[in-house]
Amino acid sequence: MATLLLTQMAHRLPGLKQLPDYWLDVGFGELVFGLSSPVLPSGVAAWVALLLNGLLVAAVATGSVHLVSSSILLQETIQRDDHKYTSR
Repeated sequence: MATLLLTQMAHRLPGLKQLPDYWLDVGFGELVFGLSSPVLPSGVAAWVALLLNGLLVAAVATGSVHLVSSSILLQETIQRDDHKYTSR
């Protein structure tokens, strides 16, 4: 949720408007996991796990935005079609 909110807020900033949302999601996903780990990992496997967790969070944030936006568009299309058929 933090990644999603950070991305939506940062996307409104003038310098970041040109970047695609998924790059912001990846950046904030990695930042959230990097800052939330109590100690920096000591081994390669721990760094890989940290990286993969950040990418997983980024994928969830990107997918949730896509899911919500596509369901809103679908609902608008259904309402428009219902209005078109009931106004005859």
